[in-house]
Amino acid sequence: GYVWYYVFPLVACALLGAAHGLRATAILLLATAVLVTFQEALPAVHPYSGTFLARFFGSLAVVALFSYLTEATREHAQTKLAETNDSLGVAVDRLLETKARLQESESEYRHLVEKASDGIALVEDGVLQFANPRMAEIVGAPVEDAIGKPFTTYVHPSERQRLRGLYERRMRGDDVPSTYETRLVHRNGGEIFVEVNARQTTHGGRSGDLVIIRDITERKQVEAAILAARESAEAANRAKSQFLANMSHEIRTPMHGVLGMADLLMSTELDQKQARFVDTIRTSANNLLRLINEILDFSKIESGHASLAAIEFELRLLVEETVELLSEEAYRKGLEMAYWIDPEVPQTVIGDPHRLRQVLLNLIGNAVKFTDDGEVVVAVRPAAEDTLPGVVEFEIRDTGIGITPTQRDEIFEDLA
Repeated sequence: GYVWYYVFPLVACALLGAAHGLRATAILLLATAVLVTFQEALPAVHPYSGTFLARFFGSLAVVALFSYLTEATREHAQTKLAETNDSLGVAVDRLLETKARLQESESEYRHLVEKASDGIALVEDGVLQFANPRMAEIVGAPVEDAIGKPFTTYVHPSERQRLRGLYERRMRGDDVPSTYETRLVHRNGGEIFVEVNARQTTHGGRSGDLVIIRDITERKQVEAAILAARESAEAANRAKSQFLANMSHEIRTPMHGVLGMADLLMSTELDQKQARFVDTIRTSANNLLRLINEILDFSKIESGHASLAAIEFELRLLVEETVELLSEEAYRKGLEMAYWIDPEVPQTVIGDPHRLRQVLLNLIGNAVKFTDDGEVVVAVRPAAEDTLPGVVEFEIRDTGIGITPTQRDEIFEDLA
């Protein structure tokens, strides 16, 4: 009777065909073998009871059921395995992509640090833990020699205490300057002026200083040269101003003697021709004395000792005297000289009459000098309404050659 344990599963397998039946049959054969082996212990077990057809279709049904369950389970497992494999593949691809990006980013940052024009260093516990090639170049030491040494090794002895104090305060979290200038010592003993930018950072769980150093030695040398040149120029200007002041004083004394003698000579009996000669001497002496006074004023301006007075004076009288001084020269050239003062201009004003007379003499004198025909007119009126109250405006108008727009820009330039 045991043959049916094998025959019916085999027949069912043949009818089902395909791999499904084979796998199910293998499972049933294994179960049948177990049942045959332990049949004596399990007398009540009769898997194949009934008629032939019943036993045959029963075996067929069992095989089909086992085949379906086995295949469904296998397909589900394969689907899950495929999904898992796909997920793992995507995850691996992402990890590889992330790794590639990290490597690329690391390469870029390393390239930037190594090729930077400024020195970059990392200081932890007061010791150099990293230095880029430019940092090593600034101090003149190989990178491997610089790393592991106290950061003050290459600091100028006079600056070590200050920089050590800044570092300790920054590590405590105190508010200290992040940018400052200091001096380093090159390996050959030379001094290097640098600009330092230091900021606290955390690396590998440890606090440290990220330091960026820029060599400003050349800039400092240029600044020192400029300062020396400026001091030399200022000294030369002071010497020139002192020379002008001394010469003005030295020349003024004999000029007063010439003017005094000219006045005495005019008080004697002179014919018309002699009087004209003496008057010319006196006029020339006054012009020379005026020039000497202007030189002295120029030296005061350059030395920074010039000042403006604020005193009351009669403006009309000052304008009349100034125009009268230059009238004779204008008449000799055949020019008409006139002045007009607006009635609204106050009779008495506050200012520096000496400086005002100098300015008017220069302006009116230039107008007479560069006018060959026509007139020179001086007008004085209150300034425009948009200026401060009490301000007076002077206008010197002539019919001379005038100046071009280009020459106007050069009026206040030094004479060549």
